[in-house]
Amino acid sequence: MSYCGIRGAITVEENSRDCILMNTKILLNEIIKSNNIDLDDIISIIFTATNDIDAVYPAVSARELGILHAGLMCTQEMYVKDSLKMCIRVLVSLDSNLRQKDVNHVYLKGAVKLRPDLVKKSFISIAIDGPAGSGKSTVAKEISKTLGYIYVDTGAMYRSVALYCLDNGIDTKDVFSVENILDNINIELNYIN
Repeated sequence: MSYCGIRGAITVEENSRDCILMNTKILLNEIIKSNNIDLDDIISIIFTATNDIDAVYPAVSARELGILHAGLMCTQEMYVKDSLKMCIRVLVSLDSNLRQKDVNHVYLKGAVKLRPDLVKKSFISIAIDGPAGSGKSTVAKEISKTLGYIYVDTGAMYRSVALYCLDNGIDTKDVFSVENILDNINIELNYIN
């Protein structure tokens, strides 16, 4: 066996016991799952929280997940001007055959901007279908915020293509003509935190 450390972070929406514990569990579960960790191999976990999080110790969530024998420590994150707020960070130390270069560090929600180079790219897409006005966009935005995914409004994309066609005299019912102009249309996705 050898030792390795896995880093991770997540932001929380509010300074409440339920929100802090729920988000810490999401982070720990993703670290455990993406690194195939046996809970008995966890030596220790250091939790840090920004100074705007004080409703509960994040380590409580580790005990609730069944991490019973590892050493746990909570500390306040050093304050740096203009740094990310409402953030919980972890360092999980393992006794494992996993080599340091092969670990999957996990950064979720607003914390993805801390280490975008370490964020594992996800190929999961979630599509929500339903009638107009049923709340699809509202639900999709909330899911993307909670899971740290990118929200894509495909309806807006389709309307942008239709507008381009109308502005350029292209018949939207002529599939061949529409396909031929798609490379001319520039649609950008921007992450807004």
